[in-house]
Amino acid sequence: MCSAQTSFEQVLAGRRMLMGEFHEDTLWALNNCAMCHADLGEYSIATEGHHVVLQHRTLELGATHPHTLLSKSNLGAVFLQKGEQLHAQGSEMWEEDEAAGEAKLYEACLLHATHDPRLTLVFCEAWDEFLAAEEHFRALVELQTAALGEKHVDTLKASINLCYAVERQDRLDEAKEMYVKLLLGFRESLGWVHQSTQAVVEGYGDVLIQMDDVEAIEIFGQYFAQCEAKLGWANPRTLLALQNLCVALTKFDAKDEIERLRKKLEGCGDLPPAALGYLPS
Repeated sequence: MCSAQTSFEQVLAGRRMLMGEFHEDTLWALNNCAMCHADLGEYSIATEGHHVVLQHRTLELGATHPHTLLSKSNLGAVFLQKGEQLHAQGSEMWEEDEAAGEAKLYEACLLHATHDPRLTLVFCEAWDEFLAAEEHFRALVELQTAALGEKHVDTLKASINLCYAVERQDRLDEAKEMYVKLLLGFRESLGWVHQSTQAVVEGYGDVLIQMDDVEAIEIFGQYFAQCEAKLGWANPRTLLALQNLCVALTKFDAKDEIERLRKKLEGCGDLPPAALGYLPS
């Protein structure tokens, strides 16, 4: 047990003794413990804790109270974390297999249905976690839409996780459509260079790259141009935007665009030394 977890457990025990099992302060302590368990990979314990918090906040505060919505989001996040861990485990097994190749999650399940039952089980469990995450985040988005409106920032932020859960199930066409709508909402509400907009750009661009869609260059290019103009090179997000653009340019072997970008960067007087290193040689 790590020191942080020990501290959270001690706080939880003290609040249970002084305030009772389901006092709101006790539920906050239980929420913190559950998040710590999730970070340690103890997903069953984390899920159980978040379920308790969500259940009692729904009863006491209502389904659309901010604390209840946060609990629902935290529970969905555990499903995503567990799905990622299982997917990574399956990917390692897949790479060790003689039949290894670049296959999507559902392809791995089908191709190994008889070849390697262990691998099939791992990927199917990952699929189930991503599906559970989707269900929770979809319900969360519906609740927030009803309470706050479709274009409210909290609704948009919850939709990022929903898009990601759909993407991880290899439903790329559906995820792309969702990201297009979400990017428009963030640009209108928070602008191009907001950190939450960055998360949408990265998710959208990643989906496009998986689909072999050259539009990824345009999306990452637009975001990089906005960061360079509005944030400058002193902001690390500008460097990250450049890195994402270079990944897309390399993926599609866009030699002319790479050379134009190289000349542009070489002419920047305040360019950080690391920036040119993102360009392929």
